[in-house]
Amino acid sequence: MTDLSILTVNHRSSAKLLDAQRALSAAMPACSFEWIVVNHSPEDPVTPIPALASHMRVIEQRNLGFGRGVNTAARAATAPVLFLANPDLVFDGSLLDAGLAHLAEDRSVGILGPQLLDLDGGGQRTARRFYTWPTALFARVPGRSRFPAPAFWRRHLMMDDALDQPCDVDWLLGAALFVRRAALRDPAAAEPVFDPRYFLYFEDVDLALDMWRRGWRVRYDPRLVAQHAYVRASRHLASPAARLHAASFFTFVAKWHGLPRRPRDAEISRG
Repeated sequence: MTDLSILTVNHRSSAKLLDAQRALSAAMPACSFEWIVVNHSPEDPVTPIPALASHMRVIEQRNLGFGRGVNTAARAATAPVLFLANPDLVFDGSLLDAGLAHLAEDRSVGILGPQLLDLDGGGQRTARRFYTWPTALFARVPGRSRFPAPAFWRRHLMMDDALDQPCDVDWLLGAALFVRRAALRDPAAAEPVFDPRYFLYFEDVDLALDMWRRGWRVRYDPRLVAQHAYVRASRHLASPAARLHAASFFTFVAKWHGLPRRPRDAEISRG
């Protein structure tokens, strides 16, 4: 049996994905793995490098959205653990082995996320608390980084939390996520990982909330490290990405009847 399935959706990022392939091939994991790439941009073909050719499968698909791309890859995957990796994520085999070890040690974890670093070594705030109305509104303020961060925003981004040890968090950015297949609501469903109503953005928030509500934990482990060439495409309010972000936000609010918090232990049940 394959230990791990890496799932990647490519949209005009094959050059970055080539860097990711080279990094992994330079330090292969001890676990058995497959890498399934769903290519949403036929004009930007994905070619496996020779060292990974036997591990990688490329599926061509018209652009149905990030979530549906991940779901297509998940349906083709064979491993009990999925590793969702953006094409601009650079990682090696030690990350994969350590992530599997963490999930094997703690069977209550449904989602596990590593620490992500910029290519220059700076840290990215990928561990977060669920949105509140103040944080949702502040996230749309132009040039907000020029102002001192309000307390509610610092709390949302966990800016005052040490985050130097493994800990439970509300949700994690979907650029790099280990997902236990058995923790998914219906692993055999046509859309097994992400709700296809989200074309782009909020799939990760939605999945984490669903996990918490069904008794699974979402865990951040800073001992696991990868590099991520993060580009916040939705920062310009008039951009297509910003409009998709807003649409996904309202889809989330409608689905969950507001902006719920993480449930208390008494409110959850494993299922």
